[in-house]
Amino acid sequence: TGRYKLLEDGNAEITASAQLVGGISLIIGNSKGSMSQWFMARDTDGEQRLMRIRDFSLGSAPIAQIKAEQRR
Repeated sequence: TGRYKLLEDGNAEITASAQLVGGISLIIGNSKGSMSQWFMARDTDGEQRLMRIRDFSLGSAPIAQIKAEQRR
């Protein structure tokens, strides 16, 4: 077990979260209008860790809801 820093900006708050279809990725939305995608991956020591994969900036309004697409 471990603790994860889900927000880079100490002034932001988590406002929404959802698992993507397939249950592998976690999307975190914040009060500053950004989202980040996380999933389990091996770190440089070969240990499985929850890792931030990419960020999306959608503006400055808080993310109120996240809905996963059924298909792409």
